[in-house]
Amino acid sequence: MRSRVLGSAAALGTAALLLGSLGATPAGAAPHTSASACAWTRTTLPLTPGAVFGEVHATDHHGGASGLIRNDPALPDGLGSWKDGAASLDRAGVAFMTYEVIDQNGSGTYVANSTYGWITGPVYGAVAVKDGQITYFPSYEFEGVLDIAENGDVTGWTKRGTATSNPTTHILRWNADRPTEFTELGQVPDFPVWDRPVDADEDGAVLYSVGSSSSTRNYVLRDGRSIELKNTAGLEKTTVDAISNGRVVGHGVHEGKRVGVLWDNDGTVTVLPNSENSGELEINKSGMIVGGASSAADGIPVWQLGTFVTRVGGAGDVARTVGDDGTIGGLTVTPAGADLRPPKGTPALWHCG
Repeated sequence: MRSRVLGSAAALGTAALLLGSLGATPAGAAPHTSASACAWTRTTLPLTPGAVFGEVHATDHHGGASGLIRNDPALPDGLGSWKDGAASLDRAGVAFMTYEVIDQNGSGTYVANSTYGWITGPVYGAVAVKDGQITYFPSYEFEGVLDIAENGDVTGWTKRGTATSNPTTHILRWNADRPTEFTELGQVPDFPVWDRPVDADEDGAVLYSVGSSSSTRNYVLRDGRSIELKNTAGLEKTTVDAISNGRVVGHGVHEGKRVGVLWDNDGTVTVLPNSENSGELEINKSGMIVGGASSAADGIPVWQLGTFVTRVGGAGDVARTVGDDGTIGGLTVTPAGADLRPPKGTPALWHCG
């Protein structure tokens, strides 16, 4: 079991020093924020000494990135980050522990979820990392994180219940300027079988799904009110992947095929062209969408809102994220990692310009 360094007001105060004052972002060249046609350049990121695999899960929107690094082939992935062309192993891999980096803000702070395969069942947790220093959120407040805002606020969720009631999902915010407080943003409505928080927007709106044995519904929880994402005619069995600037991307079945879907913030629902093999989708603030996996030698599919733009890279290139500066982050699967599940390889960024 890991120590919960945020389990007291004093520890939470320490976290404020670590994670606070995150609103400013370094100056730089004007970013490419859309997927307009241009020349794409691939940058292979380094690994730390002795590491065998790596992949980018999030970017800071001006050159930095974070994700996973496997420093020992016999252990799961640890947490890693990249800045100014150098790699950092922020948390080495630990037996029975898996990590997933969720988001990174402009100051370079990133948040990740962890799952520990304890003998009595999985133990869930969440961490924040800044400049190699790790802060563990208390599990009774965060079982998982969804987003870190530019001001350092972190949105997450936890399950609460009693001995006589089923647990319900509560959406919470850790306030960077009030580090001893967790603000409840709302509760996911109780549903017969399951519910799943998926992602959070910069304004705190939360994307989630609920389901039973016969149906799945997708919602955005904003200001304590849940709004259902409707399907267009002929679209069914929808799932959701990400939200940004009020826009949601996911998948559904249309005319017998699994396709990518965009729910725009004006209520328009669009089936994305050329999206049959897109994998999990990601979207940035300007509406640039990338597919999570390539198909054969076609490369990573890219859309600008509902318009298909291009394919980036080639065989083995996999997108995990798209930054607000238009940078795609992910990995290129290597022969040594091709048979692993999920496949592993070398960390990479793709830049437009």
